[in-house]
Amino acid sequence: MKIRRQGTRTKAQPPKYGRTAKVMMSFVAAYLAQWWTYVAYATWGIFREPHVSIIWGAVFFSNMGGVFNFLAYTFIRRKYQQRRTKTTDTSNFEKTPSGHPGQIERGQLGQGL
Repeated sequence: MKIRRQGTRTKAQPPKYGRTAKVMMSFVAAYLAQWWTYVAYATWGIFREPHVSIIWGAVFFSNMGGVFNFLAYTFIRRKYQQRRTKTTDTSNFEKTPSGHPGQIERGQLGQGL
């Protein structure tokens, strides 16, 4: 709730702050996905012996932190690249014979000197 309230206060500021908050929330979601079963295991353990499936789940999900962080990073990177390609105008670049803008073809490096 606090992050949401601060996000509404920053509406007058540049939109990069809202994007930054969304990026950080993806890592918070990855953290919660990693540790939710340990919280269930610890809470269950207060009252009685946890079931073996909760123990296995806690072991499995607590070791999945790298996978969850990779997914969050990939999600962020993909969004960044999509936004970057939308804002980049390649019409100003001279197209090379391969069709890629700005790419130096093999053998062109020494020409024109």
